[in-house]
Amino acid sequence: MVNRSGRVNDSVGSVEMLGELIEDARSRAPGAPIEVRLDGAFCQKAVLDVLERSGVEYAMKMPMWEWLGILDRVRRRKTWARIDDRRSAFSTDLRIEKWKRTVRVVVYRKKISGKPAKAFQLGLFQPDDGYFEYSMVVTNKVESERVVWHFMAGRGGHEKTLGELKQNVAFASVPTNDWDANSTWQLLSALTHNLARDFQVKAGLAAPRKNGRKRTARFVFPSLRTLRFTLLAIPGRVCRPGGRQELRIVAANPIRHKIRYLEQQLAA
Repeated sequence: MVNRSGRVNDSVGSVEMLGELIEDARSRAPGAPIEVRLDGAFCQKAVLDVLERSGVEYAMKMPMWEWLGILDRVRRRKTWARIDDRRSAFSTDLRIEKWKRTVRVVVYRKKISGKPAKAFQLGLFQPDDGYFEYSMVVTNKVESERVVWHFMAGRGGHEKTLGELKQNVAFASVPTNDWDANSTWQLLSALTHNLARDFQVKAGLAAPRKNGRKRTARFVFPSLRTLRFTLLAIPGRVCRPGGRQELRIVAANPIRHKIRYLEQQLAA
């Protein structure tokens, strides 16, 4: 976790950060494949240069800038590959002269009911059978449009983690007017989150799941809120029967069984 001072765009400092993260991942897990997915705020030449130079597989949302010249291809497109009942897509190799690079771009369209909230695309795309919302992804993956779609959709898993940090360990709080103190606060919040996740894995509370196209977490984690109400915020009292310190917990049988189970898992 790196704190940045000021009100800045997501992409500020991202080139250096990406390079460091990829190097760190390679040193910790040599030979393991690395995949990167990013939103449109990171779509710039310098980021693409780092990703290509690092040899990782990536997919990144790309704004539909007019200077890309992709809109004419969308208008002329006759056949689209089916993604699901509402979505379809096609791939094209796009030469970006400004960046001196040819990239694979996947264009997606989603059929929506009624008029979109933002009408910026209606002048360009207004099919007879309804309206579509369009989006683009730039990628070096060679898999189908459907696989790339699911891979990008997996970014929602990261948002859940950020939500956990903000809601349950006060990551979004700004407790002081001092940059160093606020940075330390965020590091402590991230450390608390990671320790709680590690505890859940080692205690058998996190159910493993298979790796899928979305590349979400390999475990299904109970929320920290659930942990708090089922394990931490339960009444107890420290007693000294016979001079021996003892923690006595008032808990229903299911909670008692869970605590015993955790003791066995952690001991093992």
